[in-house]
Amino acid sequence: LALLDAFARAPPPVAAPRLVAAAVAAGVAVLTRLDGEALSRGRFVAGPLSPRTLAALLDRVAALARWREGLSLATAPPPPTEAAAVRERLLEDPTAPGRWCADTLARAAEAGAIPAGLAAWATEALPSAVDFAHGDLLPRNVLVCDGEVALVDWECAGAFTRGWDLAQLWAALPASQRPAAEEAAGALGLTARGFAAVALVALARERFYRMRFASDGDARMAALDEALAALAARR
Repeated sequence: LALLDAFARAPPPVAAPRLVAAAVAAGVAVLTRLDGEALSRGRFVAGPLSPRTLAALLDRVAALARWREGLSLATAPPPPTEAAAVRERLLEDPTAPGRWCADTLARAAEAGAIPAGLAAWATEALPSAVDFAHGDLLPRNVLVCDGEVALVDWECAGAFTRGWDLAQLWAALPASQRPAAEEAAGALGLTARGFAAVALVALARERFYRMRFASDGDARMAALDEALAALAARR
């Protein structure tokens, strides 16, 4: 709510819901409704995005990363018990970008989602720069209307290691469209090695969730295995 309230004074460079009113004690908030269809109802896109949609999405994600005003919208650290739950489930934490990425890699390796050696390499290769990011850029949080994109579900937004939004998108896209996300990361100043490290954080979380919570077969895990092998080859 604080973030959406701040958006009224400093609008982000992407379409987002506006906060109309809120009653915190009652647990009620009223937001404007955005038109459009979600890219997907899940964590991955069903097939390649149209070139127009992909270009529009990458353009808005890059604009958000370059939005320096967003970094002034500080997020208070979660209470200790909530912080522990965040670490346990590998949920986003914009209050400690670098440490959160490193903790995620270590936790995923401990759970067997990624090789420990690969996690150690990525931890060393993580970029030190941070940008403002949506934080939870899953396809279900991206709305498309007439080729334009809007983002919803901003509860995780804040400062993240540079390239985080693009890394989540990279993990959700089919392999044929991942180079577009990598090119966008390069335009933000990330090296191929640096982006591969951030992408491994996103991929580690997907494999962790798939191992812990998914029950829809092995096809998605096979695709994640392929993506993991591609990242491992870049060390």
